[in-house]
Parts: sequence; C-alpha cells; structure tokens
Amino acid sequence: MIAGNTPVLVHNCGNDQGVYILQDKKAGLPYVGQAASFQDRLGKHARRGRRDPDGHVICINVWGSQAKREAVEADVIELLGGKEKLANEVNSPGLKRRFP
Repeated sequence: MIAGNTPVLVHNCGNDQGVYILQDKKAGLPYVGQAASFQDRLGKHARRGRRDPDGHVICINVWGSQAKREAVEADVIELLGGKEKLANEVNSPGLKRRFP
C-alpha cells in the first residue's frame, strides 16, 4: 500500500482495538488515545471536531484487556512526550496508574 509517496506495510489482523495517534485540531498538538473500537472512537473525535474524518491516524493494534491498551498508550505517550508536547499527556489512565 502507498500512503502519499510512502510505502506502508498493511497487516489485516481483524483487530479493531488498540492505541492511536492523531493530530488534535483543537489543541494543535498530537493526541494519543486507546480504544476498544477504532471506528467508534475515531468517529467521535471527528464529530467533536478534534480530527478531519479523512485525516491521517496511526493505529497500533493491541490484543487484550483495557489495562493492556492503557499500558501501551502510556508507553507511546512517554516515547512521544519526551520529544514534543501532547494534547493529552496528563489524562492517560495508563500514565495515572504508573505515575500517581
């Protein structure tokens, strides 16, 4: 698959849950979140004006419980947050559990 001019490996695993990264239009910053359903959650962000319905989103499939998704979300926030400010870096349940 090609995204713009970039070749991208696509793996159709059938899993609609995990962690996502998008550019938050309201905050003007990257936003990292977790969802049991990418389709539902990203649709809510679009309806609330946080992202363009056809805008780019990076989705990371995570198998398992909400706690596992939150742990991966916290890892991604820590990795990206050290490089730049994020729209929701202090609101992650995973980060709150890790750094109360």
